[in-house]
Formats: sequence, structure tokens, C-alpha cells
Amino acid sequence: MINNIKQFLSSEICLSCDGCCRFQESDSSWRPKITADDITQTGKSKSPSAVYPKNAIAVDGRLKTVLDKAHTCYLCCFFMPETNACRIYEFRPFECRLYPFLLTKKDGKDMIAVHLYCPFVRKTKDSPEFNRYVGYLKDLFSRKEVIVFIKKNPSLIGNESNYQDELEHLFTIG
Repeated sequence: MINNIKQFLSSEICLSCDGCCRFQESDSSWRPKITADDITQTGKSKSPSAVYPKNAIAVDGRLKTVLDKAHTCYLCCFFMPETNACRIYEFRPFECRLYPFLLTKKDGKDMIAVHLYCPFVRKTKDSPEFNRYVGYLKDLFSRKEVIVFIKKNPSLIGNESNYQDELEHLFTIG
């Protein structure tokens, strides 16, 4: 499992945002997909079923959601709205570690894209900091172990064709 991805956003920025981990529909295609590697990454520190109980993963292999108290949106089942924190942060899925970047297809090619709805991305997209991070991702996704991981988990490559206006495709992988 690729569990040591360097984060683009700091914890302070993430914890002050009200975007991630919230969905308009209970079965949103933006919910993180769970891989076998996500489940087994818990290692010896916790049992996989303690981190990812079966009732947290939907039939489609994505995390389940719960309706928020105000009934205005659906929340990731591990999200704590009081603190904007994740109950399984140390063991969060690969897609959560990568976000606001994501794996997607465009013109039949596997790509890394960035989600332009992230407020931090909108603020920093043209900065040297952003460009350095994209360089880091290019290096990461050219590594053999990452290529093998992606090939082993093709469901991580989403089809966000309905959301093209929300994405900027950055580079091809694989």
C-alpha cells in the first residue's frame, strides 16, 4: 500500500474547510473507494475489522455515508463534523490520502487530475508550491511499486466525465 503520500494541504487548512467528506447524495461517486490494501494497511497496530468494519463499506466498494444532523448533506461514515476530523485518519483510504488530486480517465488515458472545487487548490494552483507538489506526484506515479498498485486496483481510476468542469488534468500515468 502507498500509505506515506506527502500531503499537499496542511492539517490546519483541511480542518478549517467544510468541503471534503460531505456529499449531496448518499451514494455519491465522490465517496472514497476502498482497496484490499486499504483494509490490510492497518498492520499490527489495529485489526482491519476494527478500522474498516463491514458495515462501513457499501456494496460498490466505497465508504458509506450518514445523513448529517441538519439533513442537508451526507457525511462519510468516519467523518466527525464537530471537529472536521476523520476517525480513521491514520488508516484513511488511498483516495483520501491523494485528495485533492485524483486518478481519472480522459480520452482513454489514465491521468492525475486536481479537483478545482478545493478552496486551497483554487488559491495555490498557479504557485511554485503547487508546481513542486505536481512534480512530486509525477515522480511518485512513475515508481514501479505505485504502478503495480494502480494496476492491481483499477477501480481507483474513476470516470468523472460528468465532472470535467471541476477537474484539471495534469499528467498521464502508467
